[in-house]
Amino acid sequence: MKFIQKNKANPFLLYLAFDNPHIPLAAPAKAIEANAKSFHPTYAALVESLDVACGRVLKALEDNGLSKNTFVVFASDNGGVHISELKESPPTYNTPSRAGKGFVYEGGIRTPLIIRYPGRLASGVISEPVVLGDLCPTICALAKVPAPATLDFQDISPLLFDSKPPADAKPRALFWHQPHYMNQGGKPAGVAREGDWKLIEQYEDGSLELYNLAKDPSETTDLAAAEPTRVAALRGKLEAWRRSVGAESMKANPNFSRSLWEDCFVKTDVTQLKALPTSEAMRPLLADWRKAMNDATTEGANSLIFLEARDAQVKATKMKYEEPPQKDTLGFWVNADDTASWTFQAPKAGTYRVTVLQGCGKGNGGSVVALDTKQGSCEFTVEETGHFQRFVPREVGKLTLVAGENTLTVRPVKKAKAAVMDLRRVILERVE
Repeated sequence: MKFIQKNKANPFLLYLAFDNPHIPLAAPAKAIEANAKSFHPTYAALVESLDVACGRVLKALEDNGLSKNTFVVFASDNGGVHISELKESPPTYNTPSRAGKGFVYEGGIRTPLIIRYPGRLASGVISEPVVLGDLCPTICALAKVPAPATLDFQDISPLLFDSKPPADAKPRALFWHQPHYMNQGGKPAGVAREGDWKLIEQYEDGSLELYNLAKDPSETTDLAAAEPTRVAALRGKLEAWRRSVGAESMKANPNFSRSLWEDCFVKTDVTQLKALPTSEAMRPLLADWRKAMNDATTEGANSLIFLEARDAQVKATKMKYEEPPQKDTLGFWVNADDTASWTFQAPKAGTYRVTVLQGCGKGNGGSVVALDTKQGSCEFTVEETGHFQRFVPREVGKLTLVAGENTLTVRPVKKAKAAVMDLRRVILERVE
């Protein structure tokens, strides 16, 4: 407020980053009592204090005659925390959006963006998706100064002042890259959104999810199987974007523990968590999950190995590695004599579960494929995925590996149709 009064005679930029609500949660007793009927009284008290503080800033603009011509933005960096974190019960929930902070579902990445500019903006709602990075070129445009060079962000002032994009405008593609696990329970994943369509690529196993946000804003119905061509196109655009910005790729975790992973991500799927009447009522539902997250350790870990298509040694007359972004696969597998192999190091000897990330166009399934090592082999029948570039992870058997150097070869046993399959990755996970 003092800054606004001091600088009212000149243009200024005021960036005010509040640090609450944030865990650990604390608020005055009277404020908590006043919000006793809320889902989480302490959290509600903090939101109320934030609202009061913002009101004081806006009043300072009005008191100094600056309200009409000041561009004010209220925004958040992520969706609300919907799970137990530290010693807290869930502070909030994001219904109807799925999940919350730390997740790539809408509850995590769809956030408030409120803009006030009485001199030029009328009240109303704009449904066009934008990202916070757009604020930089937008503010530069309003200030009539050149924007810095940017890759993904654009001036949204025409959208603000015209209230809608041009009639001939194509849907804007937006992308996200989360290359790590989150302490709220989010997993490594990438996202591509274009118009109403949203694709999620789970980096752990390469599986793909597709949602129509206009018809299904809560992301309850995965349409990947029904829309394989759209999945392939969006995944290609996501990969192209990742390469354009130099996004870091994923690596297999040699300390992976399946039992711990199942405790954290399978036994309780917190992305499907439904809010109860109060936060405290939800605490027992999340007790085992929170303990598993807190107890994450490398003790008793398995070994995890990724064999990527790009690293294969190909012996073939037709089959070849097809380059990203659209492909990133062993394709053109039309000859039954063509093979691919990997020579790699296994940190431990033992039995390994084998998962393949395979694609197969409609009407082309049925080929039988073997994966061979010196210690044995396993076979599986290729399943159709609707498109050769829609990849589905499949557990296909077990193999024995020795500690140190191993070679795995993949070969057709029987070619049923025009092509065997497309293969993006083989995952080996030590189970005993």
